[in-house]
Amino acid sequence: GYICLEGSSKKNEYDCANATEVNPGNYYCPAGSSKRTVVPEGTYSTPDDADELYNRISYANCPKTSVCLKGIQYTQFIWDVGTCADAADSTGSVSSISVSVDENDNGASVG
Repeated sequence: GYICLEGSSKKNEYDCANATEVNPGNYYCPAGSSKRTVVPEGTYSTPDDADELYNRISYANCPKTSVCLKGIQYTQFIWDVGTCADAADSTGSVSSISVSVDENDNGASVG
């Protein structure tokens, strides 16, 4: 998504969000937009890949497996009692648990 101001010479002259924007994913610009639009609460801007962060064109409802804040979708981690218990040493202490998640991945490995 781009902003198409009157007198623009190109359809992609102005990014929907600029590089100094604190939360660029919070905005989207459908084709032909003259201004950017804030993403509604409980949604995320699309397409949701890093290459398009400043040029989102739409939005989608946040899946139940995610948390969506300021237009960005994050994987929601739900810890069960067994996760920490399995990581405990012989004294019952847990020094650390690492989580690895690829961008836009809805599954995570804990180890």
